[in-house]
Amino acid sequence: SGTASTTQGTIVSTSPVLEVAVGDVPGGSTVTIRFNVRIVDKIARVVNQGYVSCAEIEAIPTDDPDTPARKDPTVTDPPMFNDASDVIKSDELKDIDRDGSISPGDLITYTVNIHNSGYGTAHHVVFSDSIPANTEFVAGSASTTHGDIVSSSPILEVAIGTLEGGAAVTIRFMVRVIDAVSLIRNQGYLVSDESEKHPTDDPDTPELDDPTVTDREDLMTDVSLRQWVYADSTDEQNTHYISEAGSYRIVLKVKNLEDFDAYNVRIVTFVPDSVDVISSDPVTPVSDSLMWNIEFLAAFDSVQVSLDMRVPTIMPFGSTYLISRSYIECDNEHPQKRSNNGAIDSVICFVPETPVLIPSIEVNPGNIDVVDSTQVRISIPENTISYELWIYLSDGTIVKDFADDFFNSTDLEPDVWYTIDHFFKPGRLLTDADREEVVFEIRITDNRKRFASERAILTVHSSDYLVLDRNVFRPFVDEHLEVRFKLSYRRTAVLDIYDIAGKHIHKLTEADYQGGWNAFLWDGMGDGGQRIGSGVYIITLRSGEFKSWKKFIIIR
Repeated sequence: SGTASTTQGTIVSTSPVLEVAVGDVPGGSTVTIRFNVRIVDKIARVVNQGYVSCAEIEAIPTDDPDTPARKDPTVTDPPMFNDASDVIKSDELKDIDRDGSISPGDLITYTVNIHNSGYGTAHHVVFSDSIPANTEFVAGSASTTHGDIVSSSPILEVAIGTLEGGAAVTIRFMVRVIDAVSLIRNQGYLVSDESEKHPTDDPDTPELDDPTVTDREDLMTDVSLRQWVYADSTDEQNTHYISEAGSYRIVLKVKNLEDFDAYNVRIVTFVPDSVDVISSDPVTPVSDSLMWNIEFLAAFDSVQVSLDMRVPTIMPFGSTYLISRSYIECDNEHPQKRSNNGAIDSVICFVPETPVLIPSIEVNPGNIDVVDSTQVRISIPENTISYELWIYLSDGTIVKDFADDFFNSTDLEPDVWYTIDHFFKPGRLLTDADREEVVFEIRITDNRKRFASERAILTVHSSDYLVLDRNVFRPFVDEHLEVRFKLSYRRTAVLDIYDIAGKHIHKLTEADYQGGWNAFLWDGMGDGGQRIGSGVYIITLRSGEFKSWKKFIIIR
C-alpha cells in the first residue's frame, strides 16, 4: 500500500490490477510509474507484464530491458545455491610424520567455495560446519573472503551477510588429527533468508551433496618416469647408435605429478648383459639391475639420475640391440596411476664386416725438388691396435722404419692428426726419369685383425742447375771463382771453359758428384799453371743429358 506513483496522471486502482490514467502524452515526452509488491509464497521466480493503451493504438505490452527479446515479461529471479558447484568443500591432507596413513599430528585444510548462481541477492547468508570427530580446530586458521568468522570450535560459523547474484565466497580452515583413524568425514551447511539449509558437496566424488571424506587415498600420488639416451649419433627416427668400445649415457628423470609427497621412491634399471657400467649416481646393484633409492620426493618435484655404460671392444658383426629398461615405484602411488612408470630405450651397436673407418695420411708439400724435403701427417681411426708407415721408392725399395722412432715415442689417439717429427729428403732421383713418385702408406690393424691402409703420393722433380758466384772475376782481387751446380742424383759432371769464339781453354773437372748442390773453386789458372788472360769466357756444365752454360769476364 502507498507505493504506487506516477510522474503524470492519476492512480485509478492498485490491486488486483494497478491502473494509471496517464492522460495526454505529447510526442517525445516520458512518463515513469513505480510500485512495490511483497512476495507472499515460496516460488522459483516472479513473472509480470503490463500494458499501455490509448485512443490512437491498441494495447502494447511492456518489455524486460535485461533480455534481447522484445515485448517480453519482466522476470525476477531469486538467489540460488542448487547448482553442483555452488557449495563445494575440498580437503588437503598433509602427512606430517610421513607414515603414509592418517595419524595424530597430521593436518587437514578444508576449502569451502560458495557461489550464488542465481540472479537475485541472498540475504543473511550463514555457513556453519562442525569440527569433525578425531580432530581439533587449529587456532587462527579460519578465513573468509566475505563476512565475519563468528565462532570456530566446536562449530565453525561464518556470517557471510548479503551475497549478490553471481558472487562467490571462499572459506578456509584447518584441523589437526588427534586420533589414529582410517578416515575423517565432514560436511558443512549454508542457509539464507531465501534458501533452505544446503549441504556442502565433495568435488572428488560423482555423488551430489555428499560429505567430504579424507582417507588414505588422499595420501596417494602419481610418479612418472622419463628416460633418454646420449650416444655417438641419433638419426631422424630417434634411433641411437654406438661403436665398439664406445660409451653412452642413460638419463632418468622422475617427477611427482601430484600435490602430495611421494615416499620411498625406487628407480630400477636393467642394463644389457654385454655392457659395463663405468659410472653412475649413488646406486645399489640388485641382481641384474641397478636401483636408486629416494626416501622422499616432494609434491610436483623431480629428480634426475644417470649412468654411463661402455660397449665391449669386440662385438658381433651386424646390429646388436642394447636394450635398457627402467621403472619406478613408491610406497604411496595410486594403483590406477602406474601407466607412466616404465621406460625403455635401445642403442644399436653396428659392426661392419669390412672396415668403414680408414686411416688418413698426407704429405706437405706434395711436389718437391729432389734436394728439398716434405713432411708427413697421419691419423688413425677408432679400434686401431697396430700401425706402421711404409715408403715405396721408385726403384722398388720399401722403407719400413722411417716413422718407427716417432711411433715408439708417441701414443696415437684415434681421429687426431699427428705430424711425423722429421722430414723426408729424397736427395736424388733413383731412375733416369726427370720426375719420380714416392708412395707413403699408413697401414693399420683393428681389434678384429682386419687390415686397412691409405696412401699419399709425393712427386719428386729433377733439379739440375749451374750457378756462378760472380760474373766478373779479378784473380788478384778475388781469391777464387766459385762454380756451384746442382744435380738431381749422383753422376759424372764435366766443367769446361771456352773463350767467346768457342775455343776450348781449360777443363776444370770431370768427376762423380753427389745429387744436390756441389761447388768447384777455380783460381783463374789454365793448363800447366798458366794464367788465363783478361777477356770474356764461357763456363759449361755437362752431366748426363743436362747441359748448361754461364758467361763471365776475367779482368787482370
